Amino acid sequence: MEQLTDDARKKRYGQYFSGKNVANTLVSFLPESATIKNVIDPMVGSGDMLVAVSGKITSIQKVCGVDIDSQAIATCRKRIPNAEVVEGSAFITDEVLNGSGWDLVITNPPYVRYQLFNTNDEYGLPTGDEVRRNLKDIILRASYVSEDERQLFLKVAENYSGLADLAVPSWVLCALITKKQGYLAMVVPETWLNRDYALPIHYLLLKTFEILTVAKDIDSVWFDNASVRTCLVIAKKRNSVLPLKECNGKTYLLEIGKQLLGHNSVVERLKYKDKTGDDAVKCILRENKNIKGEGFAGYSLETKQLFYNLGMHLNEMKWVLEEDKGIIEDTHILPEELSSIIGEGCELLTLEEMGWKAGQGLRTGANEFFYANVLKKDNQSGMVKIRTRTWNDKEIVTSVENIRMAIQNRNEVPGLCVRSSSLRKCILYLTDAVAPGDNVKLSPEAIGLYRVLDSELESYIRCGEEYLIPKKGKRFGELSAVKPNEKRNKRGYLRFWYMLPKLQKRHEPELCISRLCGKAVECLYVHNENQNHIVVDANFITLWNQKKENNMCMFALLNSTWFKCYMELIGARMGGGALKIEASHIKQVLFPKLTTDIMDELSMLGSQLLNDDCDFNKIRRSIDILLFRRYGKGEDEIINKLTSLLEKKLTERGAI
Repeated sequence: MEQLTDDARKKRYGQYFSGKNVANTLVSFLPESATIKNVIDPMVGSGDMLVAVSGKITSIQKVCGVDIDSQAIATCRKRIPNAEVVEGSAFITDEVLNGSGWDLVITNPPYVRYQLFNTNDEYGLPTGDEVRRNLKDIILRASYVSEDERQLFLKVAENYSGLADLAVPSWVLCALITKKQGYLAMVVPETWLNRDYALPIHYLLLKTFEILTVAKDIDSVWFDNASVRTCLVIAKKRNSVLPLKECNGKTYLLEIGKQLLGHNSVVERLKYKDKTGDDAVKCILRENKNIKGEGFAGYSLETKQLFYNLGMHLNEMKWVLEEDKGIIEDTHILPEELSSIIGEGCELLTLEEMGWKAGQGLRTGANEFFYANVLKKDNQSGMVKIRTRTWNDKEIVTSVENIRMAIQNRNEVPGLCVRSSSLRKCILYLTDAVAPGDNVKLSPEAIGLYRVLDSELESYIRCGEEYLIPKKGKRFGELSAVKPNEKRNKRGYLRFWYMLPKLQKRHEPELCISRLCGKAVECLYVHNENQNHIVVDANFITLWNQKKENNMCMFALLNSTWFKCYMELIGARMGGGALKIEASHIKQVLFPKLTTDIMDELSMLGSQLLNDDCDFNKIRRSIDILLFRRYGKGEDEIINKLTSLLEKKLTERGAI
């Protein structure tokens, strides 16, 4: 087995050790009335959680920790000599099944991405399939679980996404081994609230737990080596599984700023009334009021508002019990921050309900080969001069038939309109053309189907076939995403590796949004003047519809303050203050239903945004006013609150 460096080991095991600050704070969020006699951390690592619990809760009689990493276990045993510390996988170990369950299950679960997760067998660790099998087995072995609860857990265990990281089955296990009326205390990334693969966990928690408290690290300071913000979650297990329609509890959401961080707790400097630190937090949780203080804010909200995305997915998911399907069909739930601004009474629609689809732009699999820079285009002769990427770095003159203009990055466009005339990049789009030397290799049924390329492009293709990509040790045609381009039968080739598949509508959209945003999210309009449409790269989320008359209206809506706020709330915050947007985020967005007259006015404002010299902020405010005019909500008040919310969120992630 390959020996791992310390950093590689932590990555492979998904280790982001909690540290005493986070561990102490998580324990302090437990209700004062909680009776805890036994506690387990099934992914104990070096023992931070158990050290915190042992130091703060005097009634504990049994302490147990489990971990698969022998080095971490050795450290944990030294730190907590009286604990039962077990080396092994928590998904197999009998020690996790304790009588009727544990009074407290507390952990910071490992975050191993599925790409690494599924190669774990190379390092003597369980693969994703093994973890799923072991999880199902331990659900069957849990004797204290009622049959309806067992069926729910099995349904989730069998059907959670294969793209989920190790944290998802860890959640299922921890929820399973928590005693009825016992407590679950978890450290999770903020993305657990909006990633699609976490939806089955939301569903499981709603049906089996009261989610008491969620605390957010709004400044990304709790962990030095993690690229996303963190949440702390405290939940109390119900006595029985509830039908989804009866899951109407409330959760207290606490936002914690960096100025509260101290030596022993992330809330050490928090002050409320005459109390500080943990005592102040306990006072806030007792009162359960909407408050705002220096470095913190607290809100009581409907638990379902935490999981606003769940209602859009239930009926199509395999992990949902039949009895719950249709319960919240067509019910749209706004994030709490937006709901509190516009109140009730707005009829809401998704983009899909407005006739739009969202996806991702073109992924060639080998951008170094397929992308080039356009030096000169002669429309009269139909020829174009391009310069290839640095591995080849040559000028080629070829027919415009062989290229398509493309946008790869946001900074390639000065305003909000993508025009072919201003672009300087292209892709080699050779889906209907073959190199002269390859013509003789074609299968009989493919002969005559393709144009024949010029000699300069053929020379480029041959160079690509010989070039060995540094670090990867492969040629372009051998890359996993390029290989499928090549098709053959027993009599010869049908297609070659350099022939990209036929472009789809998602590659030639009406609108696009950069997947990684440094500043506030912006929507770009893709202006196509001829049949050779502009190609949009996979760096963008793309949007398209069947009715061109709706393009300008949606262009305006996706540049509204409402939409920008929405993305700040549900997008994934990355290291360096960047915001990552996926198509799944766009599909979650809800807009107030608009009249035909308002849509016509929005279309005119969208047309104004095409001008690179326009006053974007002035037009955006006009868009915001139209968005809420129908509902008589006092547009100015709403817009001012949305503007403040946007500034707050941009400041939190360091974008302004």
